[in-house]
Amino acid sequence: MRISNPIIFLIKNSFLIQKSVRDQIKKKNSGSILGVWWVLISPLIFMSIYSAIYLVIFKVRPMEMDRVLYVIHIFSGIISFLFHAEAISMGSSSLETNKDLLKNPVFPIEIVTVNTVLSSTPSYLFGMILIIIVSVFTSNFSYYSFLAPLFALMQIFFITGITWIFSLVMLIVKDLKNIIAYSNMILMVLSPIAYTPSMVPEQFQFLIWLNPLSYFVISNQYIFAKGSLPPFNILIVLTFLSIVTFFIGYNIFKKLKFEASNYV
Repeated sequence: MRISNPIIFLIKNSFLIQKSVRDQIKKKNSGSILGVWWVLISPLIFMSIYSAIYLVIFKVRPMEMDRVLYVIHIFSGIISFLFHAEAISMGSSSLETNKDLLKNPVFPIEIVTVNTVLSSTPSYLFGMILIIIVSVFTSNFSYYSFLAPLFALMQIFFITGITWIFSLVMLIVKDLKNIIAYSNMILMVLSPIAYTPSMVPEQFQFLIWLNPLSYFVISNQYIFAKGSLPPFNILIVLTFLSIVTFFIGYNIFKKLKFEASNYV
């Protein structure tokens, strides 16, 4: 079977993707009083809740971190998780909400899912900028922070590959929407956002490494909070997950998209 290259597809349709993403972001914020400010408010709310629970109520903090660095550690993981949760949920429902385009032989339907995932990135990007600003003012800045867009791109690849598959499945299995919602809740607990893997009992640490989101969360925490590259094994797994999922998801979507139109 010939394997198609999704990167070539995205480059060929880059102009259409850019225009569609802009329109989708405007549509998401239309009718909202605060509008685009929610892009910044959402991660701040989650960061405040996490910080209050672990730092103030439970008084949990890794020994090697002071309070400011621990907040940066939490926020680094929060922005990665929030992007994952929103993009997976919306991307998986993208075909369900755009059924009419499935029967359009001219429009490249693959773009619908890509647009939905990319429209979820503004909060992620603003979160990165905010972390860098805080790091500079608290003398915790590291030049490794500039690698954040690269890790964000890897996560976009990973999520896009998954949502290409999930968007097809959701046309047939409507329960997938609820399954994704509960799965995101589980991943939030299993992802080392407010704790480090070393703080977890050894017999349960495998749960962290079985969670693909952990690799993106931990990578962000290394470059923002620790000021270094993630361990080599984490980089290898993260890169493998991203690229392989991206290619597999695209080729499955391309092969089955016309059959999926029968369920519309």
